Amino acid sequence: MIENIGPNKFTPVRVDCTTLSEAWVRLIWNCLEYGRPYLIEEGSRAGQHRMTMDFAEAVIRYPETRPFTPLAKPGQVVTVDEEKIEDYCKRYVYSPLPPEPDEHYNYSEYLYPLSKLIVDYYSTKGFNNAHPVMRVGDPFCFRDYFKPHENESQRKTTPCLLLINPKIISYDNSYNMIFHIVYRSWDLTNGYLCNNGGFQILKETMCAEISCNTNKDIKPGPTITTCVDLHIYEEDLTAAAGWSGHDVTNLVEILKKNRGIG
Repeated sequence: MIENIGPNKFTPVRVDCTTLSEAWVRLIWNCLEYGRPYLIEEGSRAGQHRMTMDFAEAVIRYPETRPFTPLAKPGQVVTVDEEKIEDYCKRYVYSPLPPEPDEHYNYSEYLYPLSKLIVDYYSTKGFNNAHPVMRVGDPFCFRDYFKPHENESQRKTTPCLLLINPKIISYDNSYNMIFHIVYRSWDLTNGYLCNNGGFQILKETMCAEISCNTNKDIKPGPTITTCVDLHIYEEDLTAAAGWSGHDVTNLVEILKKNRGIG
């Protein structure tokens, strides 16, 4: 425990936003305002700190808004752009290709075939049901943590994305597909924008396919994201603060001292 940093109780965070870029900026602010730091004890980043929110939920009303990324001012850093998001979707979200030999998994091996099944399901069974869900990973994959390995790069791990729950609902005289995206652990600074941009392209693709199959106009609706460890890594705190206006100088120094640095 690091004294005098972060809340002294469980502090859930919920934001209601218009666009993906707004959600990203507001979640960064909340993470630096209400998050708590902890020293990672196991995994590829063991020995480092991160600031985390123990429950963070965002409702994004118009996630289709382009560009997905915010416009950066001097001193502000965005690690992805529209081209990178599109490339990410083509390889890691909506691709029939298997994982590369050095990849333990990728999301597309689950999302691509399941999205095809869900398109067929909605196209033939109707919209008023709650059966479709895209789950990621083996439900017993946590056991992989205990398998012998010579170094961290060889160890298998649990996918960060747990599921995407699509639902088609009718409002404003149209059909709208909502995505509820659930993560167990999520890199807010470097992953949130790219992941959600890719998932939005997936949603739009599914809507277009269902519309073609049913002759009904299915529009991409809101996205809800939920995570119980939405975090900013120690080395990204200064860049993140460029978006929130926080002064993280003392925080960074305290975390270094907590690791015996400086």
